[in-house]
Amino acid sequence: MRQNAFIFLIIVLIAACIAGYFMAQNLTSPIIKLTDTARNIASGNFKVDKISRWLKKVRLKDEVAELASTFIVMTRQLKRYNDMQADKMNAIIYSIADGIIMTDYSGEVILSNQRANELLNISYRSTLKGKNIQDIIKRKEITESLREVRKKKEFVTKEIDLSEKEIAKYLQVDISVVSSTESGSNMGTVSVIRDITLEKELEKLKDEFTHSITHDLRSPMTSIRGFLEFLLDESAGKINDQQKEFLQIIDKSSLRLLDMINNILDIAKMETGSMPMELSTVNFKDIIKDVLESLESQAQKDQVELKMTAERKMPDLIADKNLIHRAITNLVSNSLKFTPEGGSVTVKLAADEDRMSVSVVDTGQGMPKEYVDKIFNKFEQVKGSKGKRKGTGLGLTITKYIVESHGGQIWVESELGKGSKFNFWISRHLKEENQNE
Repeated sequence: MRQNAFIFLIIVLIAACIAGYFMAQNLTSPIIKLTDTARNIASGNFKVDKISRWLKKVRLKDEVAELASTFIVMTRQLKRYNDMQADKMNAIIYSIADGIIMTDYSGEVILSNQRANELLNISYRSTLKGKNIQDIIKRKEITESLREVRKKKEFVTKEIDLSEKEIAKYLQVDISVVSSTESGSNMGTVSVIRDITLEKELEKLKDEFTHSITHDLRSPMTSIRGFLEFLLDESAGKINDQQKEFLQIIDKSSLRLLDMINNILDIAKMETGSMPMELSTVNFKDIIKDVLESLESQAQKDQVELKMTAERKMPDLIADKNLIHRAITNLVSNSLKFTPEGGSVTVKLAADEDRMSVSVVDTGQGMPKEYVDKIFNKFEQVKGSKGKRKGTGLGLTITKYIVESHGGQIWVESELGKGSKFNFWISRHLKEENQNE
């Protein structure tokens, strides 16, 4: 009897275990499926097939089944919202007239619009996603820009010449860092590509017209100055004091106009790379001393102190002495114009293994922030500035071309009311670089 009772107890226990197992399976299986589906949603996959199939098979609609049903409804709502946001984003990106390419930090394309394909002459059906932007735009400017953006986290603009034979094509690429609005972490870069061919062609036509006119003006202007000199020397007869004063005013004005003509023609030569460079061994310290001596009388007249700071021994380097002299003269005379009485203009000279650096620091009126990046453009002058003498707006442009022709870079640091600091450096290995080319 006891044995039968024991067997019966074992059977009950086994049955209870089996029932418990199936009950646990029915309870945990949907929870596992819900958990897996939640992970998929987090990764952007809104499929709920597994949980839907389980729900159809369940006969007893308990709390777990109700939770699964609610979860499916929620997921579909999330998918609908996500699709709406994606559609809005796509509508915005694809309606923009400029090309848009978003990349991660390695340069791999995450998102792009059709306009980017058109501007880069890529087939309509080709997708840029997954490709590297450096392989799409095979130009070193892009590689350099991406490196600069990653390093400085700043906006970078580059112009790319994609002209072929007689067909001109110029693109402007603006690259900036893309940051998450929530975490603030950097997600990658976005490149905005704009076709500036028409602007470049119009600028070219304007420059050609200006160069043509100035070239035709130089000969008669030279002739006018020759006859003015002839009259001022009284070679053609005596002139009274009033006539002499008028002729001197004409002479100064004609000299200023001739300087402007020569500057425009020099810029044209520099732009086309046809400006001759006479390289020789030069000493920057001697050049700066000569510039300051030549401008000393004007500085005394303006009551501005001219100074130079440099180490006792500065290395010589290969450069065009006349062009460097002209560049430094332009910078110092520019600072003189905008420095009030009692102020100072200091030229600082420094050298390292690769570069010779020059800074022209003044205590003048400075300039607004919007002019800092465009002050080196042709005919660009700060509006409302109180300079003692009006310039042509070409001196700084010429200086920029001179510095760049020596493999260097020029920039300005300025704040309104706090003076300006013009900086440039040139390579100390110019001769070696030219030989390698």
